[in-house]
Amino acid sequence: MERVKDTTEKVDIKNLNTILDDMGIKLTKKELEDLIQNLPVSDDNKVALKTLENELKAFTGKKIASSDIQSILKNMGIELSDKEYKQMLKILPVDDDGKVFQNRVLKDVKDNKRGKVSVHNLDGTLEMINVKLTEKERDQLKDLLRDGNEKVHLEKLMDKVEAVTGKEINVNDVRTVLGDMGIELTEKEVSELVNNLPVDDGKIYQKRLLDGLNYFDGGKVDSSEIYAIFKNMGINLSESELEDIKKNLPVDADGKIDLKSLLEEMRPFMGRKIDLNKIDRFLENLGIDLKPNEYLDFLKTLPVGDDEKVSQQRLMKGIMSLQEGEVDIDKLDTLLDSMGITFTEKEFMDLTEKLTENGQTKIKLGKIMKELSSAWGKCKIT
Repeated sequence: MERVKDTTEKVDIKNLNTILDDMGIKLTKKELEDLIQNLPVSDDNKVALKTLENELKAFTGKKIASSDIQSILKNMGIELSDKEYKQMLKILPVDDDGKVFQNRVLKDVKDNKRGKVSVHNLDGTLEMINVKLTEKERDQLKDLLRDGNEKVHLEKLMDKVEAVTGKEINVNDVRTVLGDMGIELTEKEVSELVNNLPVDDGKIYQKRLLDGLNYFDGGKVDSSEIYAIFKNMGINLSESELEDIKKNLPVDADGKIDLKSLLEEMRPFMGRKIDLNKIDRFLENLGIDLKPNEYLDFLKTLPVGDDEKVSQQRLMKGIMSLQEGEVDIDKLDTLLDSMGITFTEKEFMDLTEKLTENGQTKIKLGKIMKELSSAWGKCKIT
């Protein structure tokens, strides 16, 4: 409840000087103007206390001479061009002594994406500009930056960070952001959701927020917003897929769907994705052999996203519907594992004997799927 209070309590901007005095913070007129300019003030002239505290972090710590900014940033691993330095000086609230808070400089670097950084020191750079990633997110970021360059402009780095994490969202805006996506949560549900997510400086990354919904029991979705919600989660649906999903979703009298039910339908579209130009290799690894015309027909059935990728689960669903093509019997266990199907050793041997009763080493996919359908009650689907 203390955390919820921190994110909802608001203060009147007219009383800012008094609030700063109470906090023991002294700002020059320029610094105060700069602070107010960066505050998201509501129509009633108020700002969330937590937001104010986060913005004030830029006006704490040590001050540095404005003439030393380039050299200090270079020692930190950020190379600022002369043009960027001049642009920065036009914005920074430099005091009468020619000094500025170092944290304010770093905030400007991050907000305006200035300078170049070494790709070999990403962890240090991210820490400096207060970007905290999980190990998985850092690995994804490094993969996106593997283009052979020793240095990368901060603008490109931050764009790649956003590709991994999504945009930063103020916790006060979570309900509005989800509402714009067609996801309706009560204030209580928002508090429960936020309390189980990693919030830093009163903000949360969009993808972490959406991932958090997968473990959340609550919320409603407008049935007319299904396509938009999938798209916001990076999932592109064909018209036939959308209609198929709608058939499986119970809609109440108000035209609403339980969020949990929708997320269940989303799962086959999420998880590992495979590049379109690597699908032939993926099929080969499963022992599946398609003729050129069969392969091209198969590709046309796959829901490929704007990133030219298809989720592995959707790819496996497509494979399970194939009647053409052949499978190397030695790769049958690999194919079944990829489908999430597990047999006991005896059941697997029985299946293999049925499929190879005439001594074949390559089996038609349609025959495999037919035998799997009859054995569905025996096998375990994971």
